[in-house]
Amino acid sequence: MAAELVISPHTVRDHVKTVFAKTRVSSRGELVARLFAENYWPHRESPVTSG
Repeated sequence: MAAELVISPHTVRDHVKTVFAKTRVSSRGELVARLFAENYWPHRESPVTSG
């Protein structure tokens, strides 16, 4: 990634750490899991009450 963006690997690491802090995760796997759960996993619908 650093080579493609023509920046230092340390800069990439710092940006990744900032993303982790903002999303309150501690690893790339945890970030992917959170993004999937919040954006793609089907949310349960509220039960419909008959009246």
